Amino acid sequence: MNKIDGDFVGGGDQITVETLQRGGGSGLTPPPVRAKSTKRNGPHRNRFDELSRLIGTPAAHKLVERYGGRRLNIPSAMPPRHGLAQTIGLAKARLIARAYGGTWLVVPIGPATFQKKKQDRAQLLLADGKTIKDVARLTGLSERTIQRLRAKMKTGD
Repeated sequence: MNKIDGDFVGGGDQITVETLQRGGGSGLTPPPVRAKSTKRNGPHRNRFDELSRLIGTPAAHKLVERYGGRRLNIPSAMPPRHGLAQTIGLAKARLIARAYGGTWLVVPIGPATFQKKKQDRAQLLLADGKTIKDVARLTGLSERTIQRLRAKMKTGD
């Protein structure tokens, strides 16, 4: 039996790992344990592939072009006038609503090749004298990414 050090609300009772796993002891139910990802982007690292399987690659690219890098509130019932339905079509938007309805969906920026094309375009725009904000808006990249690209351009990396 594993004992847990430290005081808990209610004190006095001996709390063990086994007791907490059963949800007993202190009267508090512990949150579920989630596996930690060792990959850089955590559980969202394959979101583009996931969306491609759900709605098809061409529709996933349209979604990325329009909403890449943004958080979208996905309604449980997709109305025909919703921006998502206008972008990829009502049938595909309803597939997304079935999968993610009632939650927020972080739309990926796109696969690595798509990202590289955006970065190349951003470098050209920066070289033409555009501001960071303008380049971010025109490419769909974050301002922070544009700042990093500009810094690399200055150092020659």
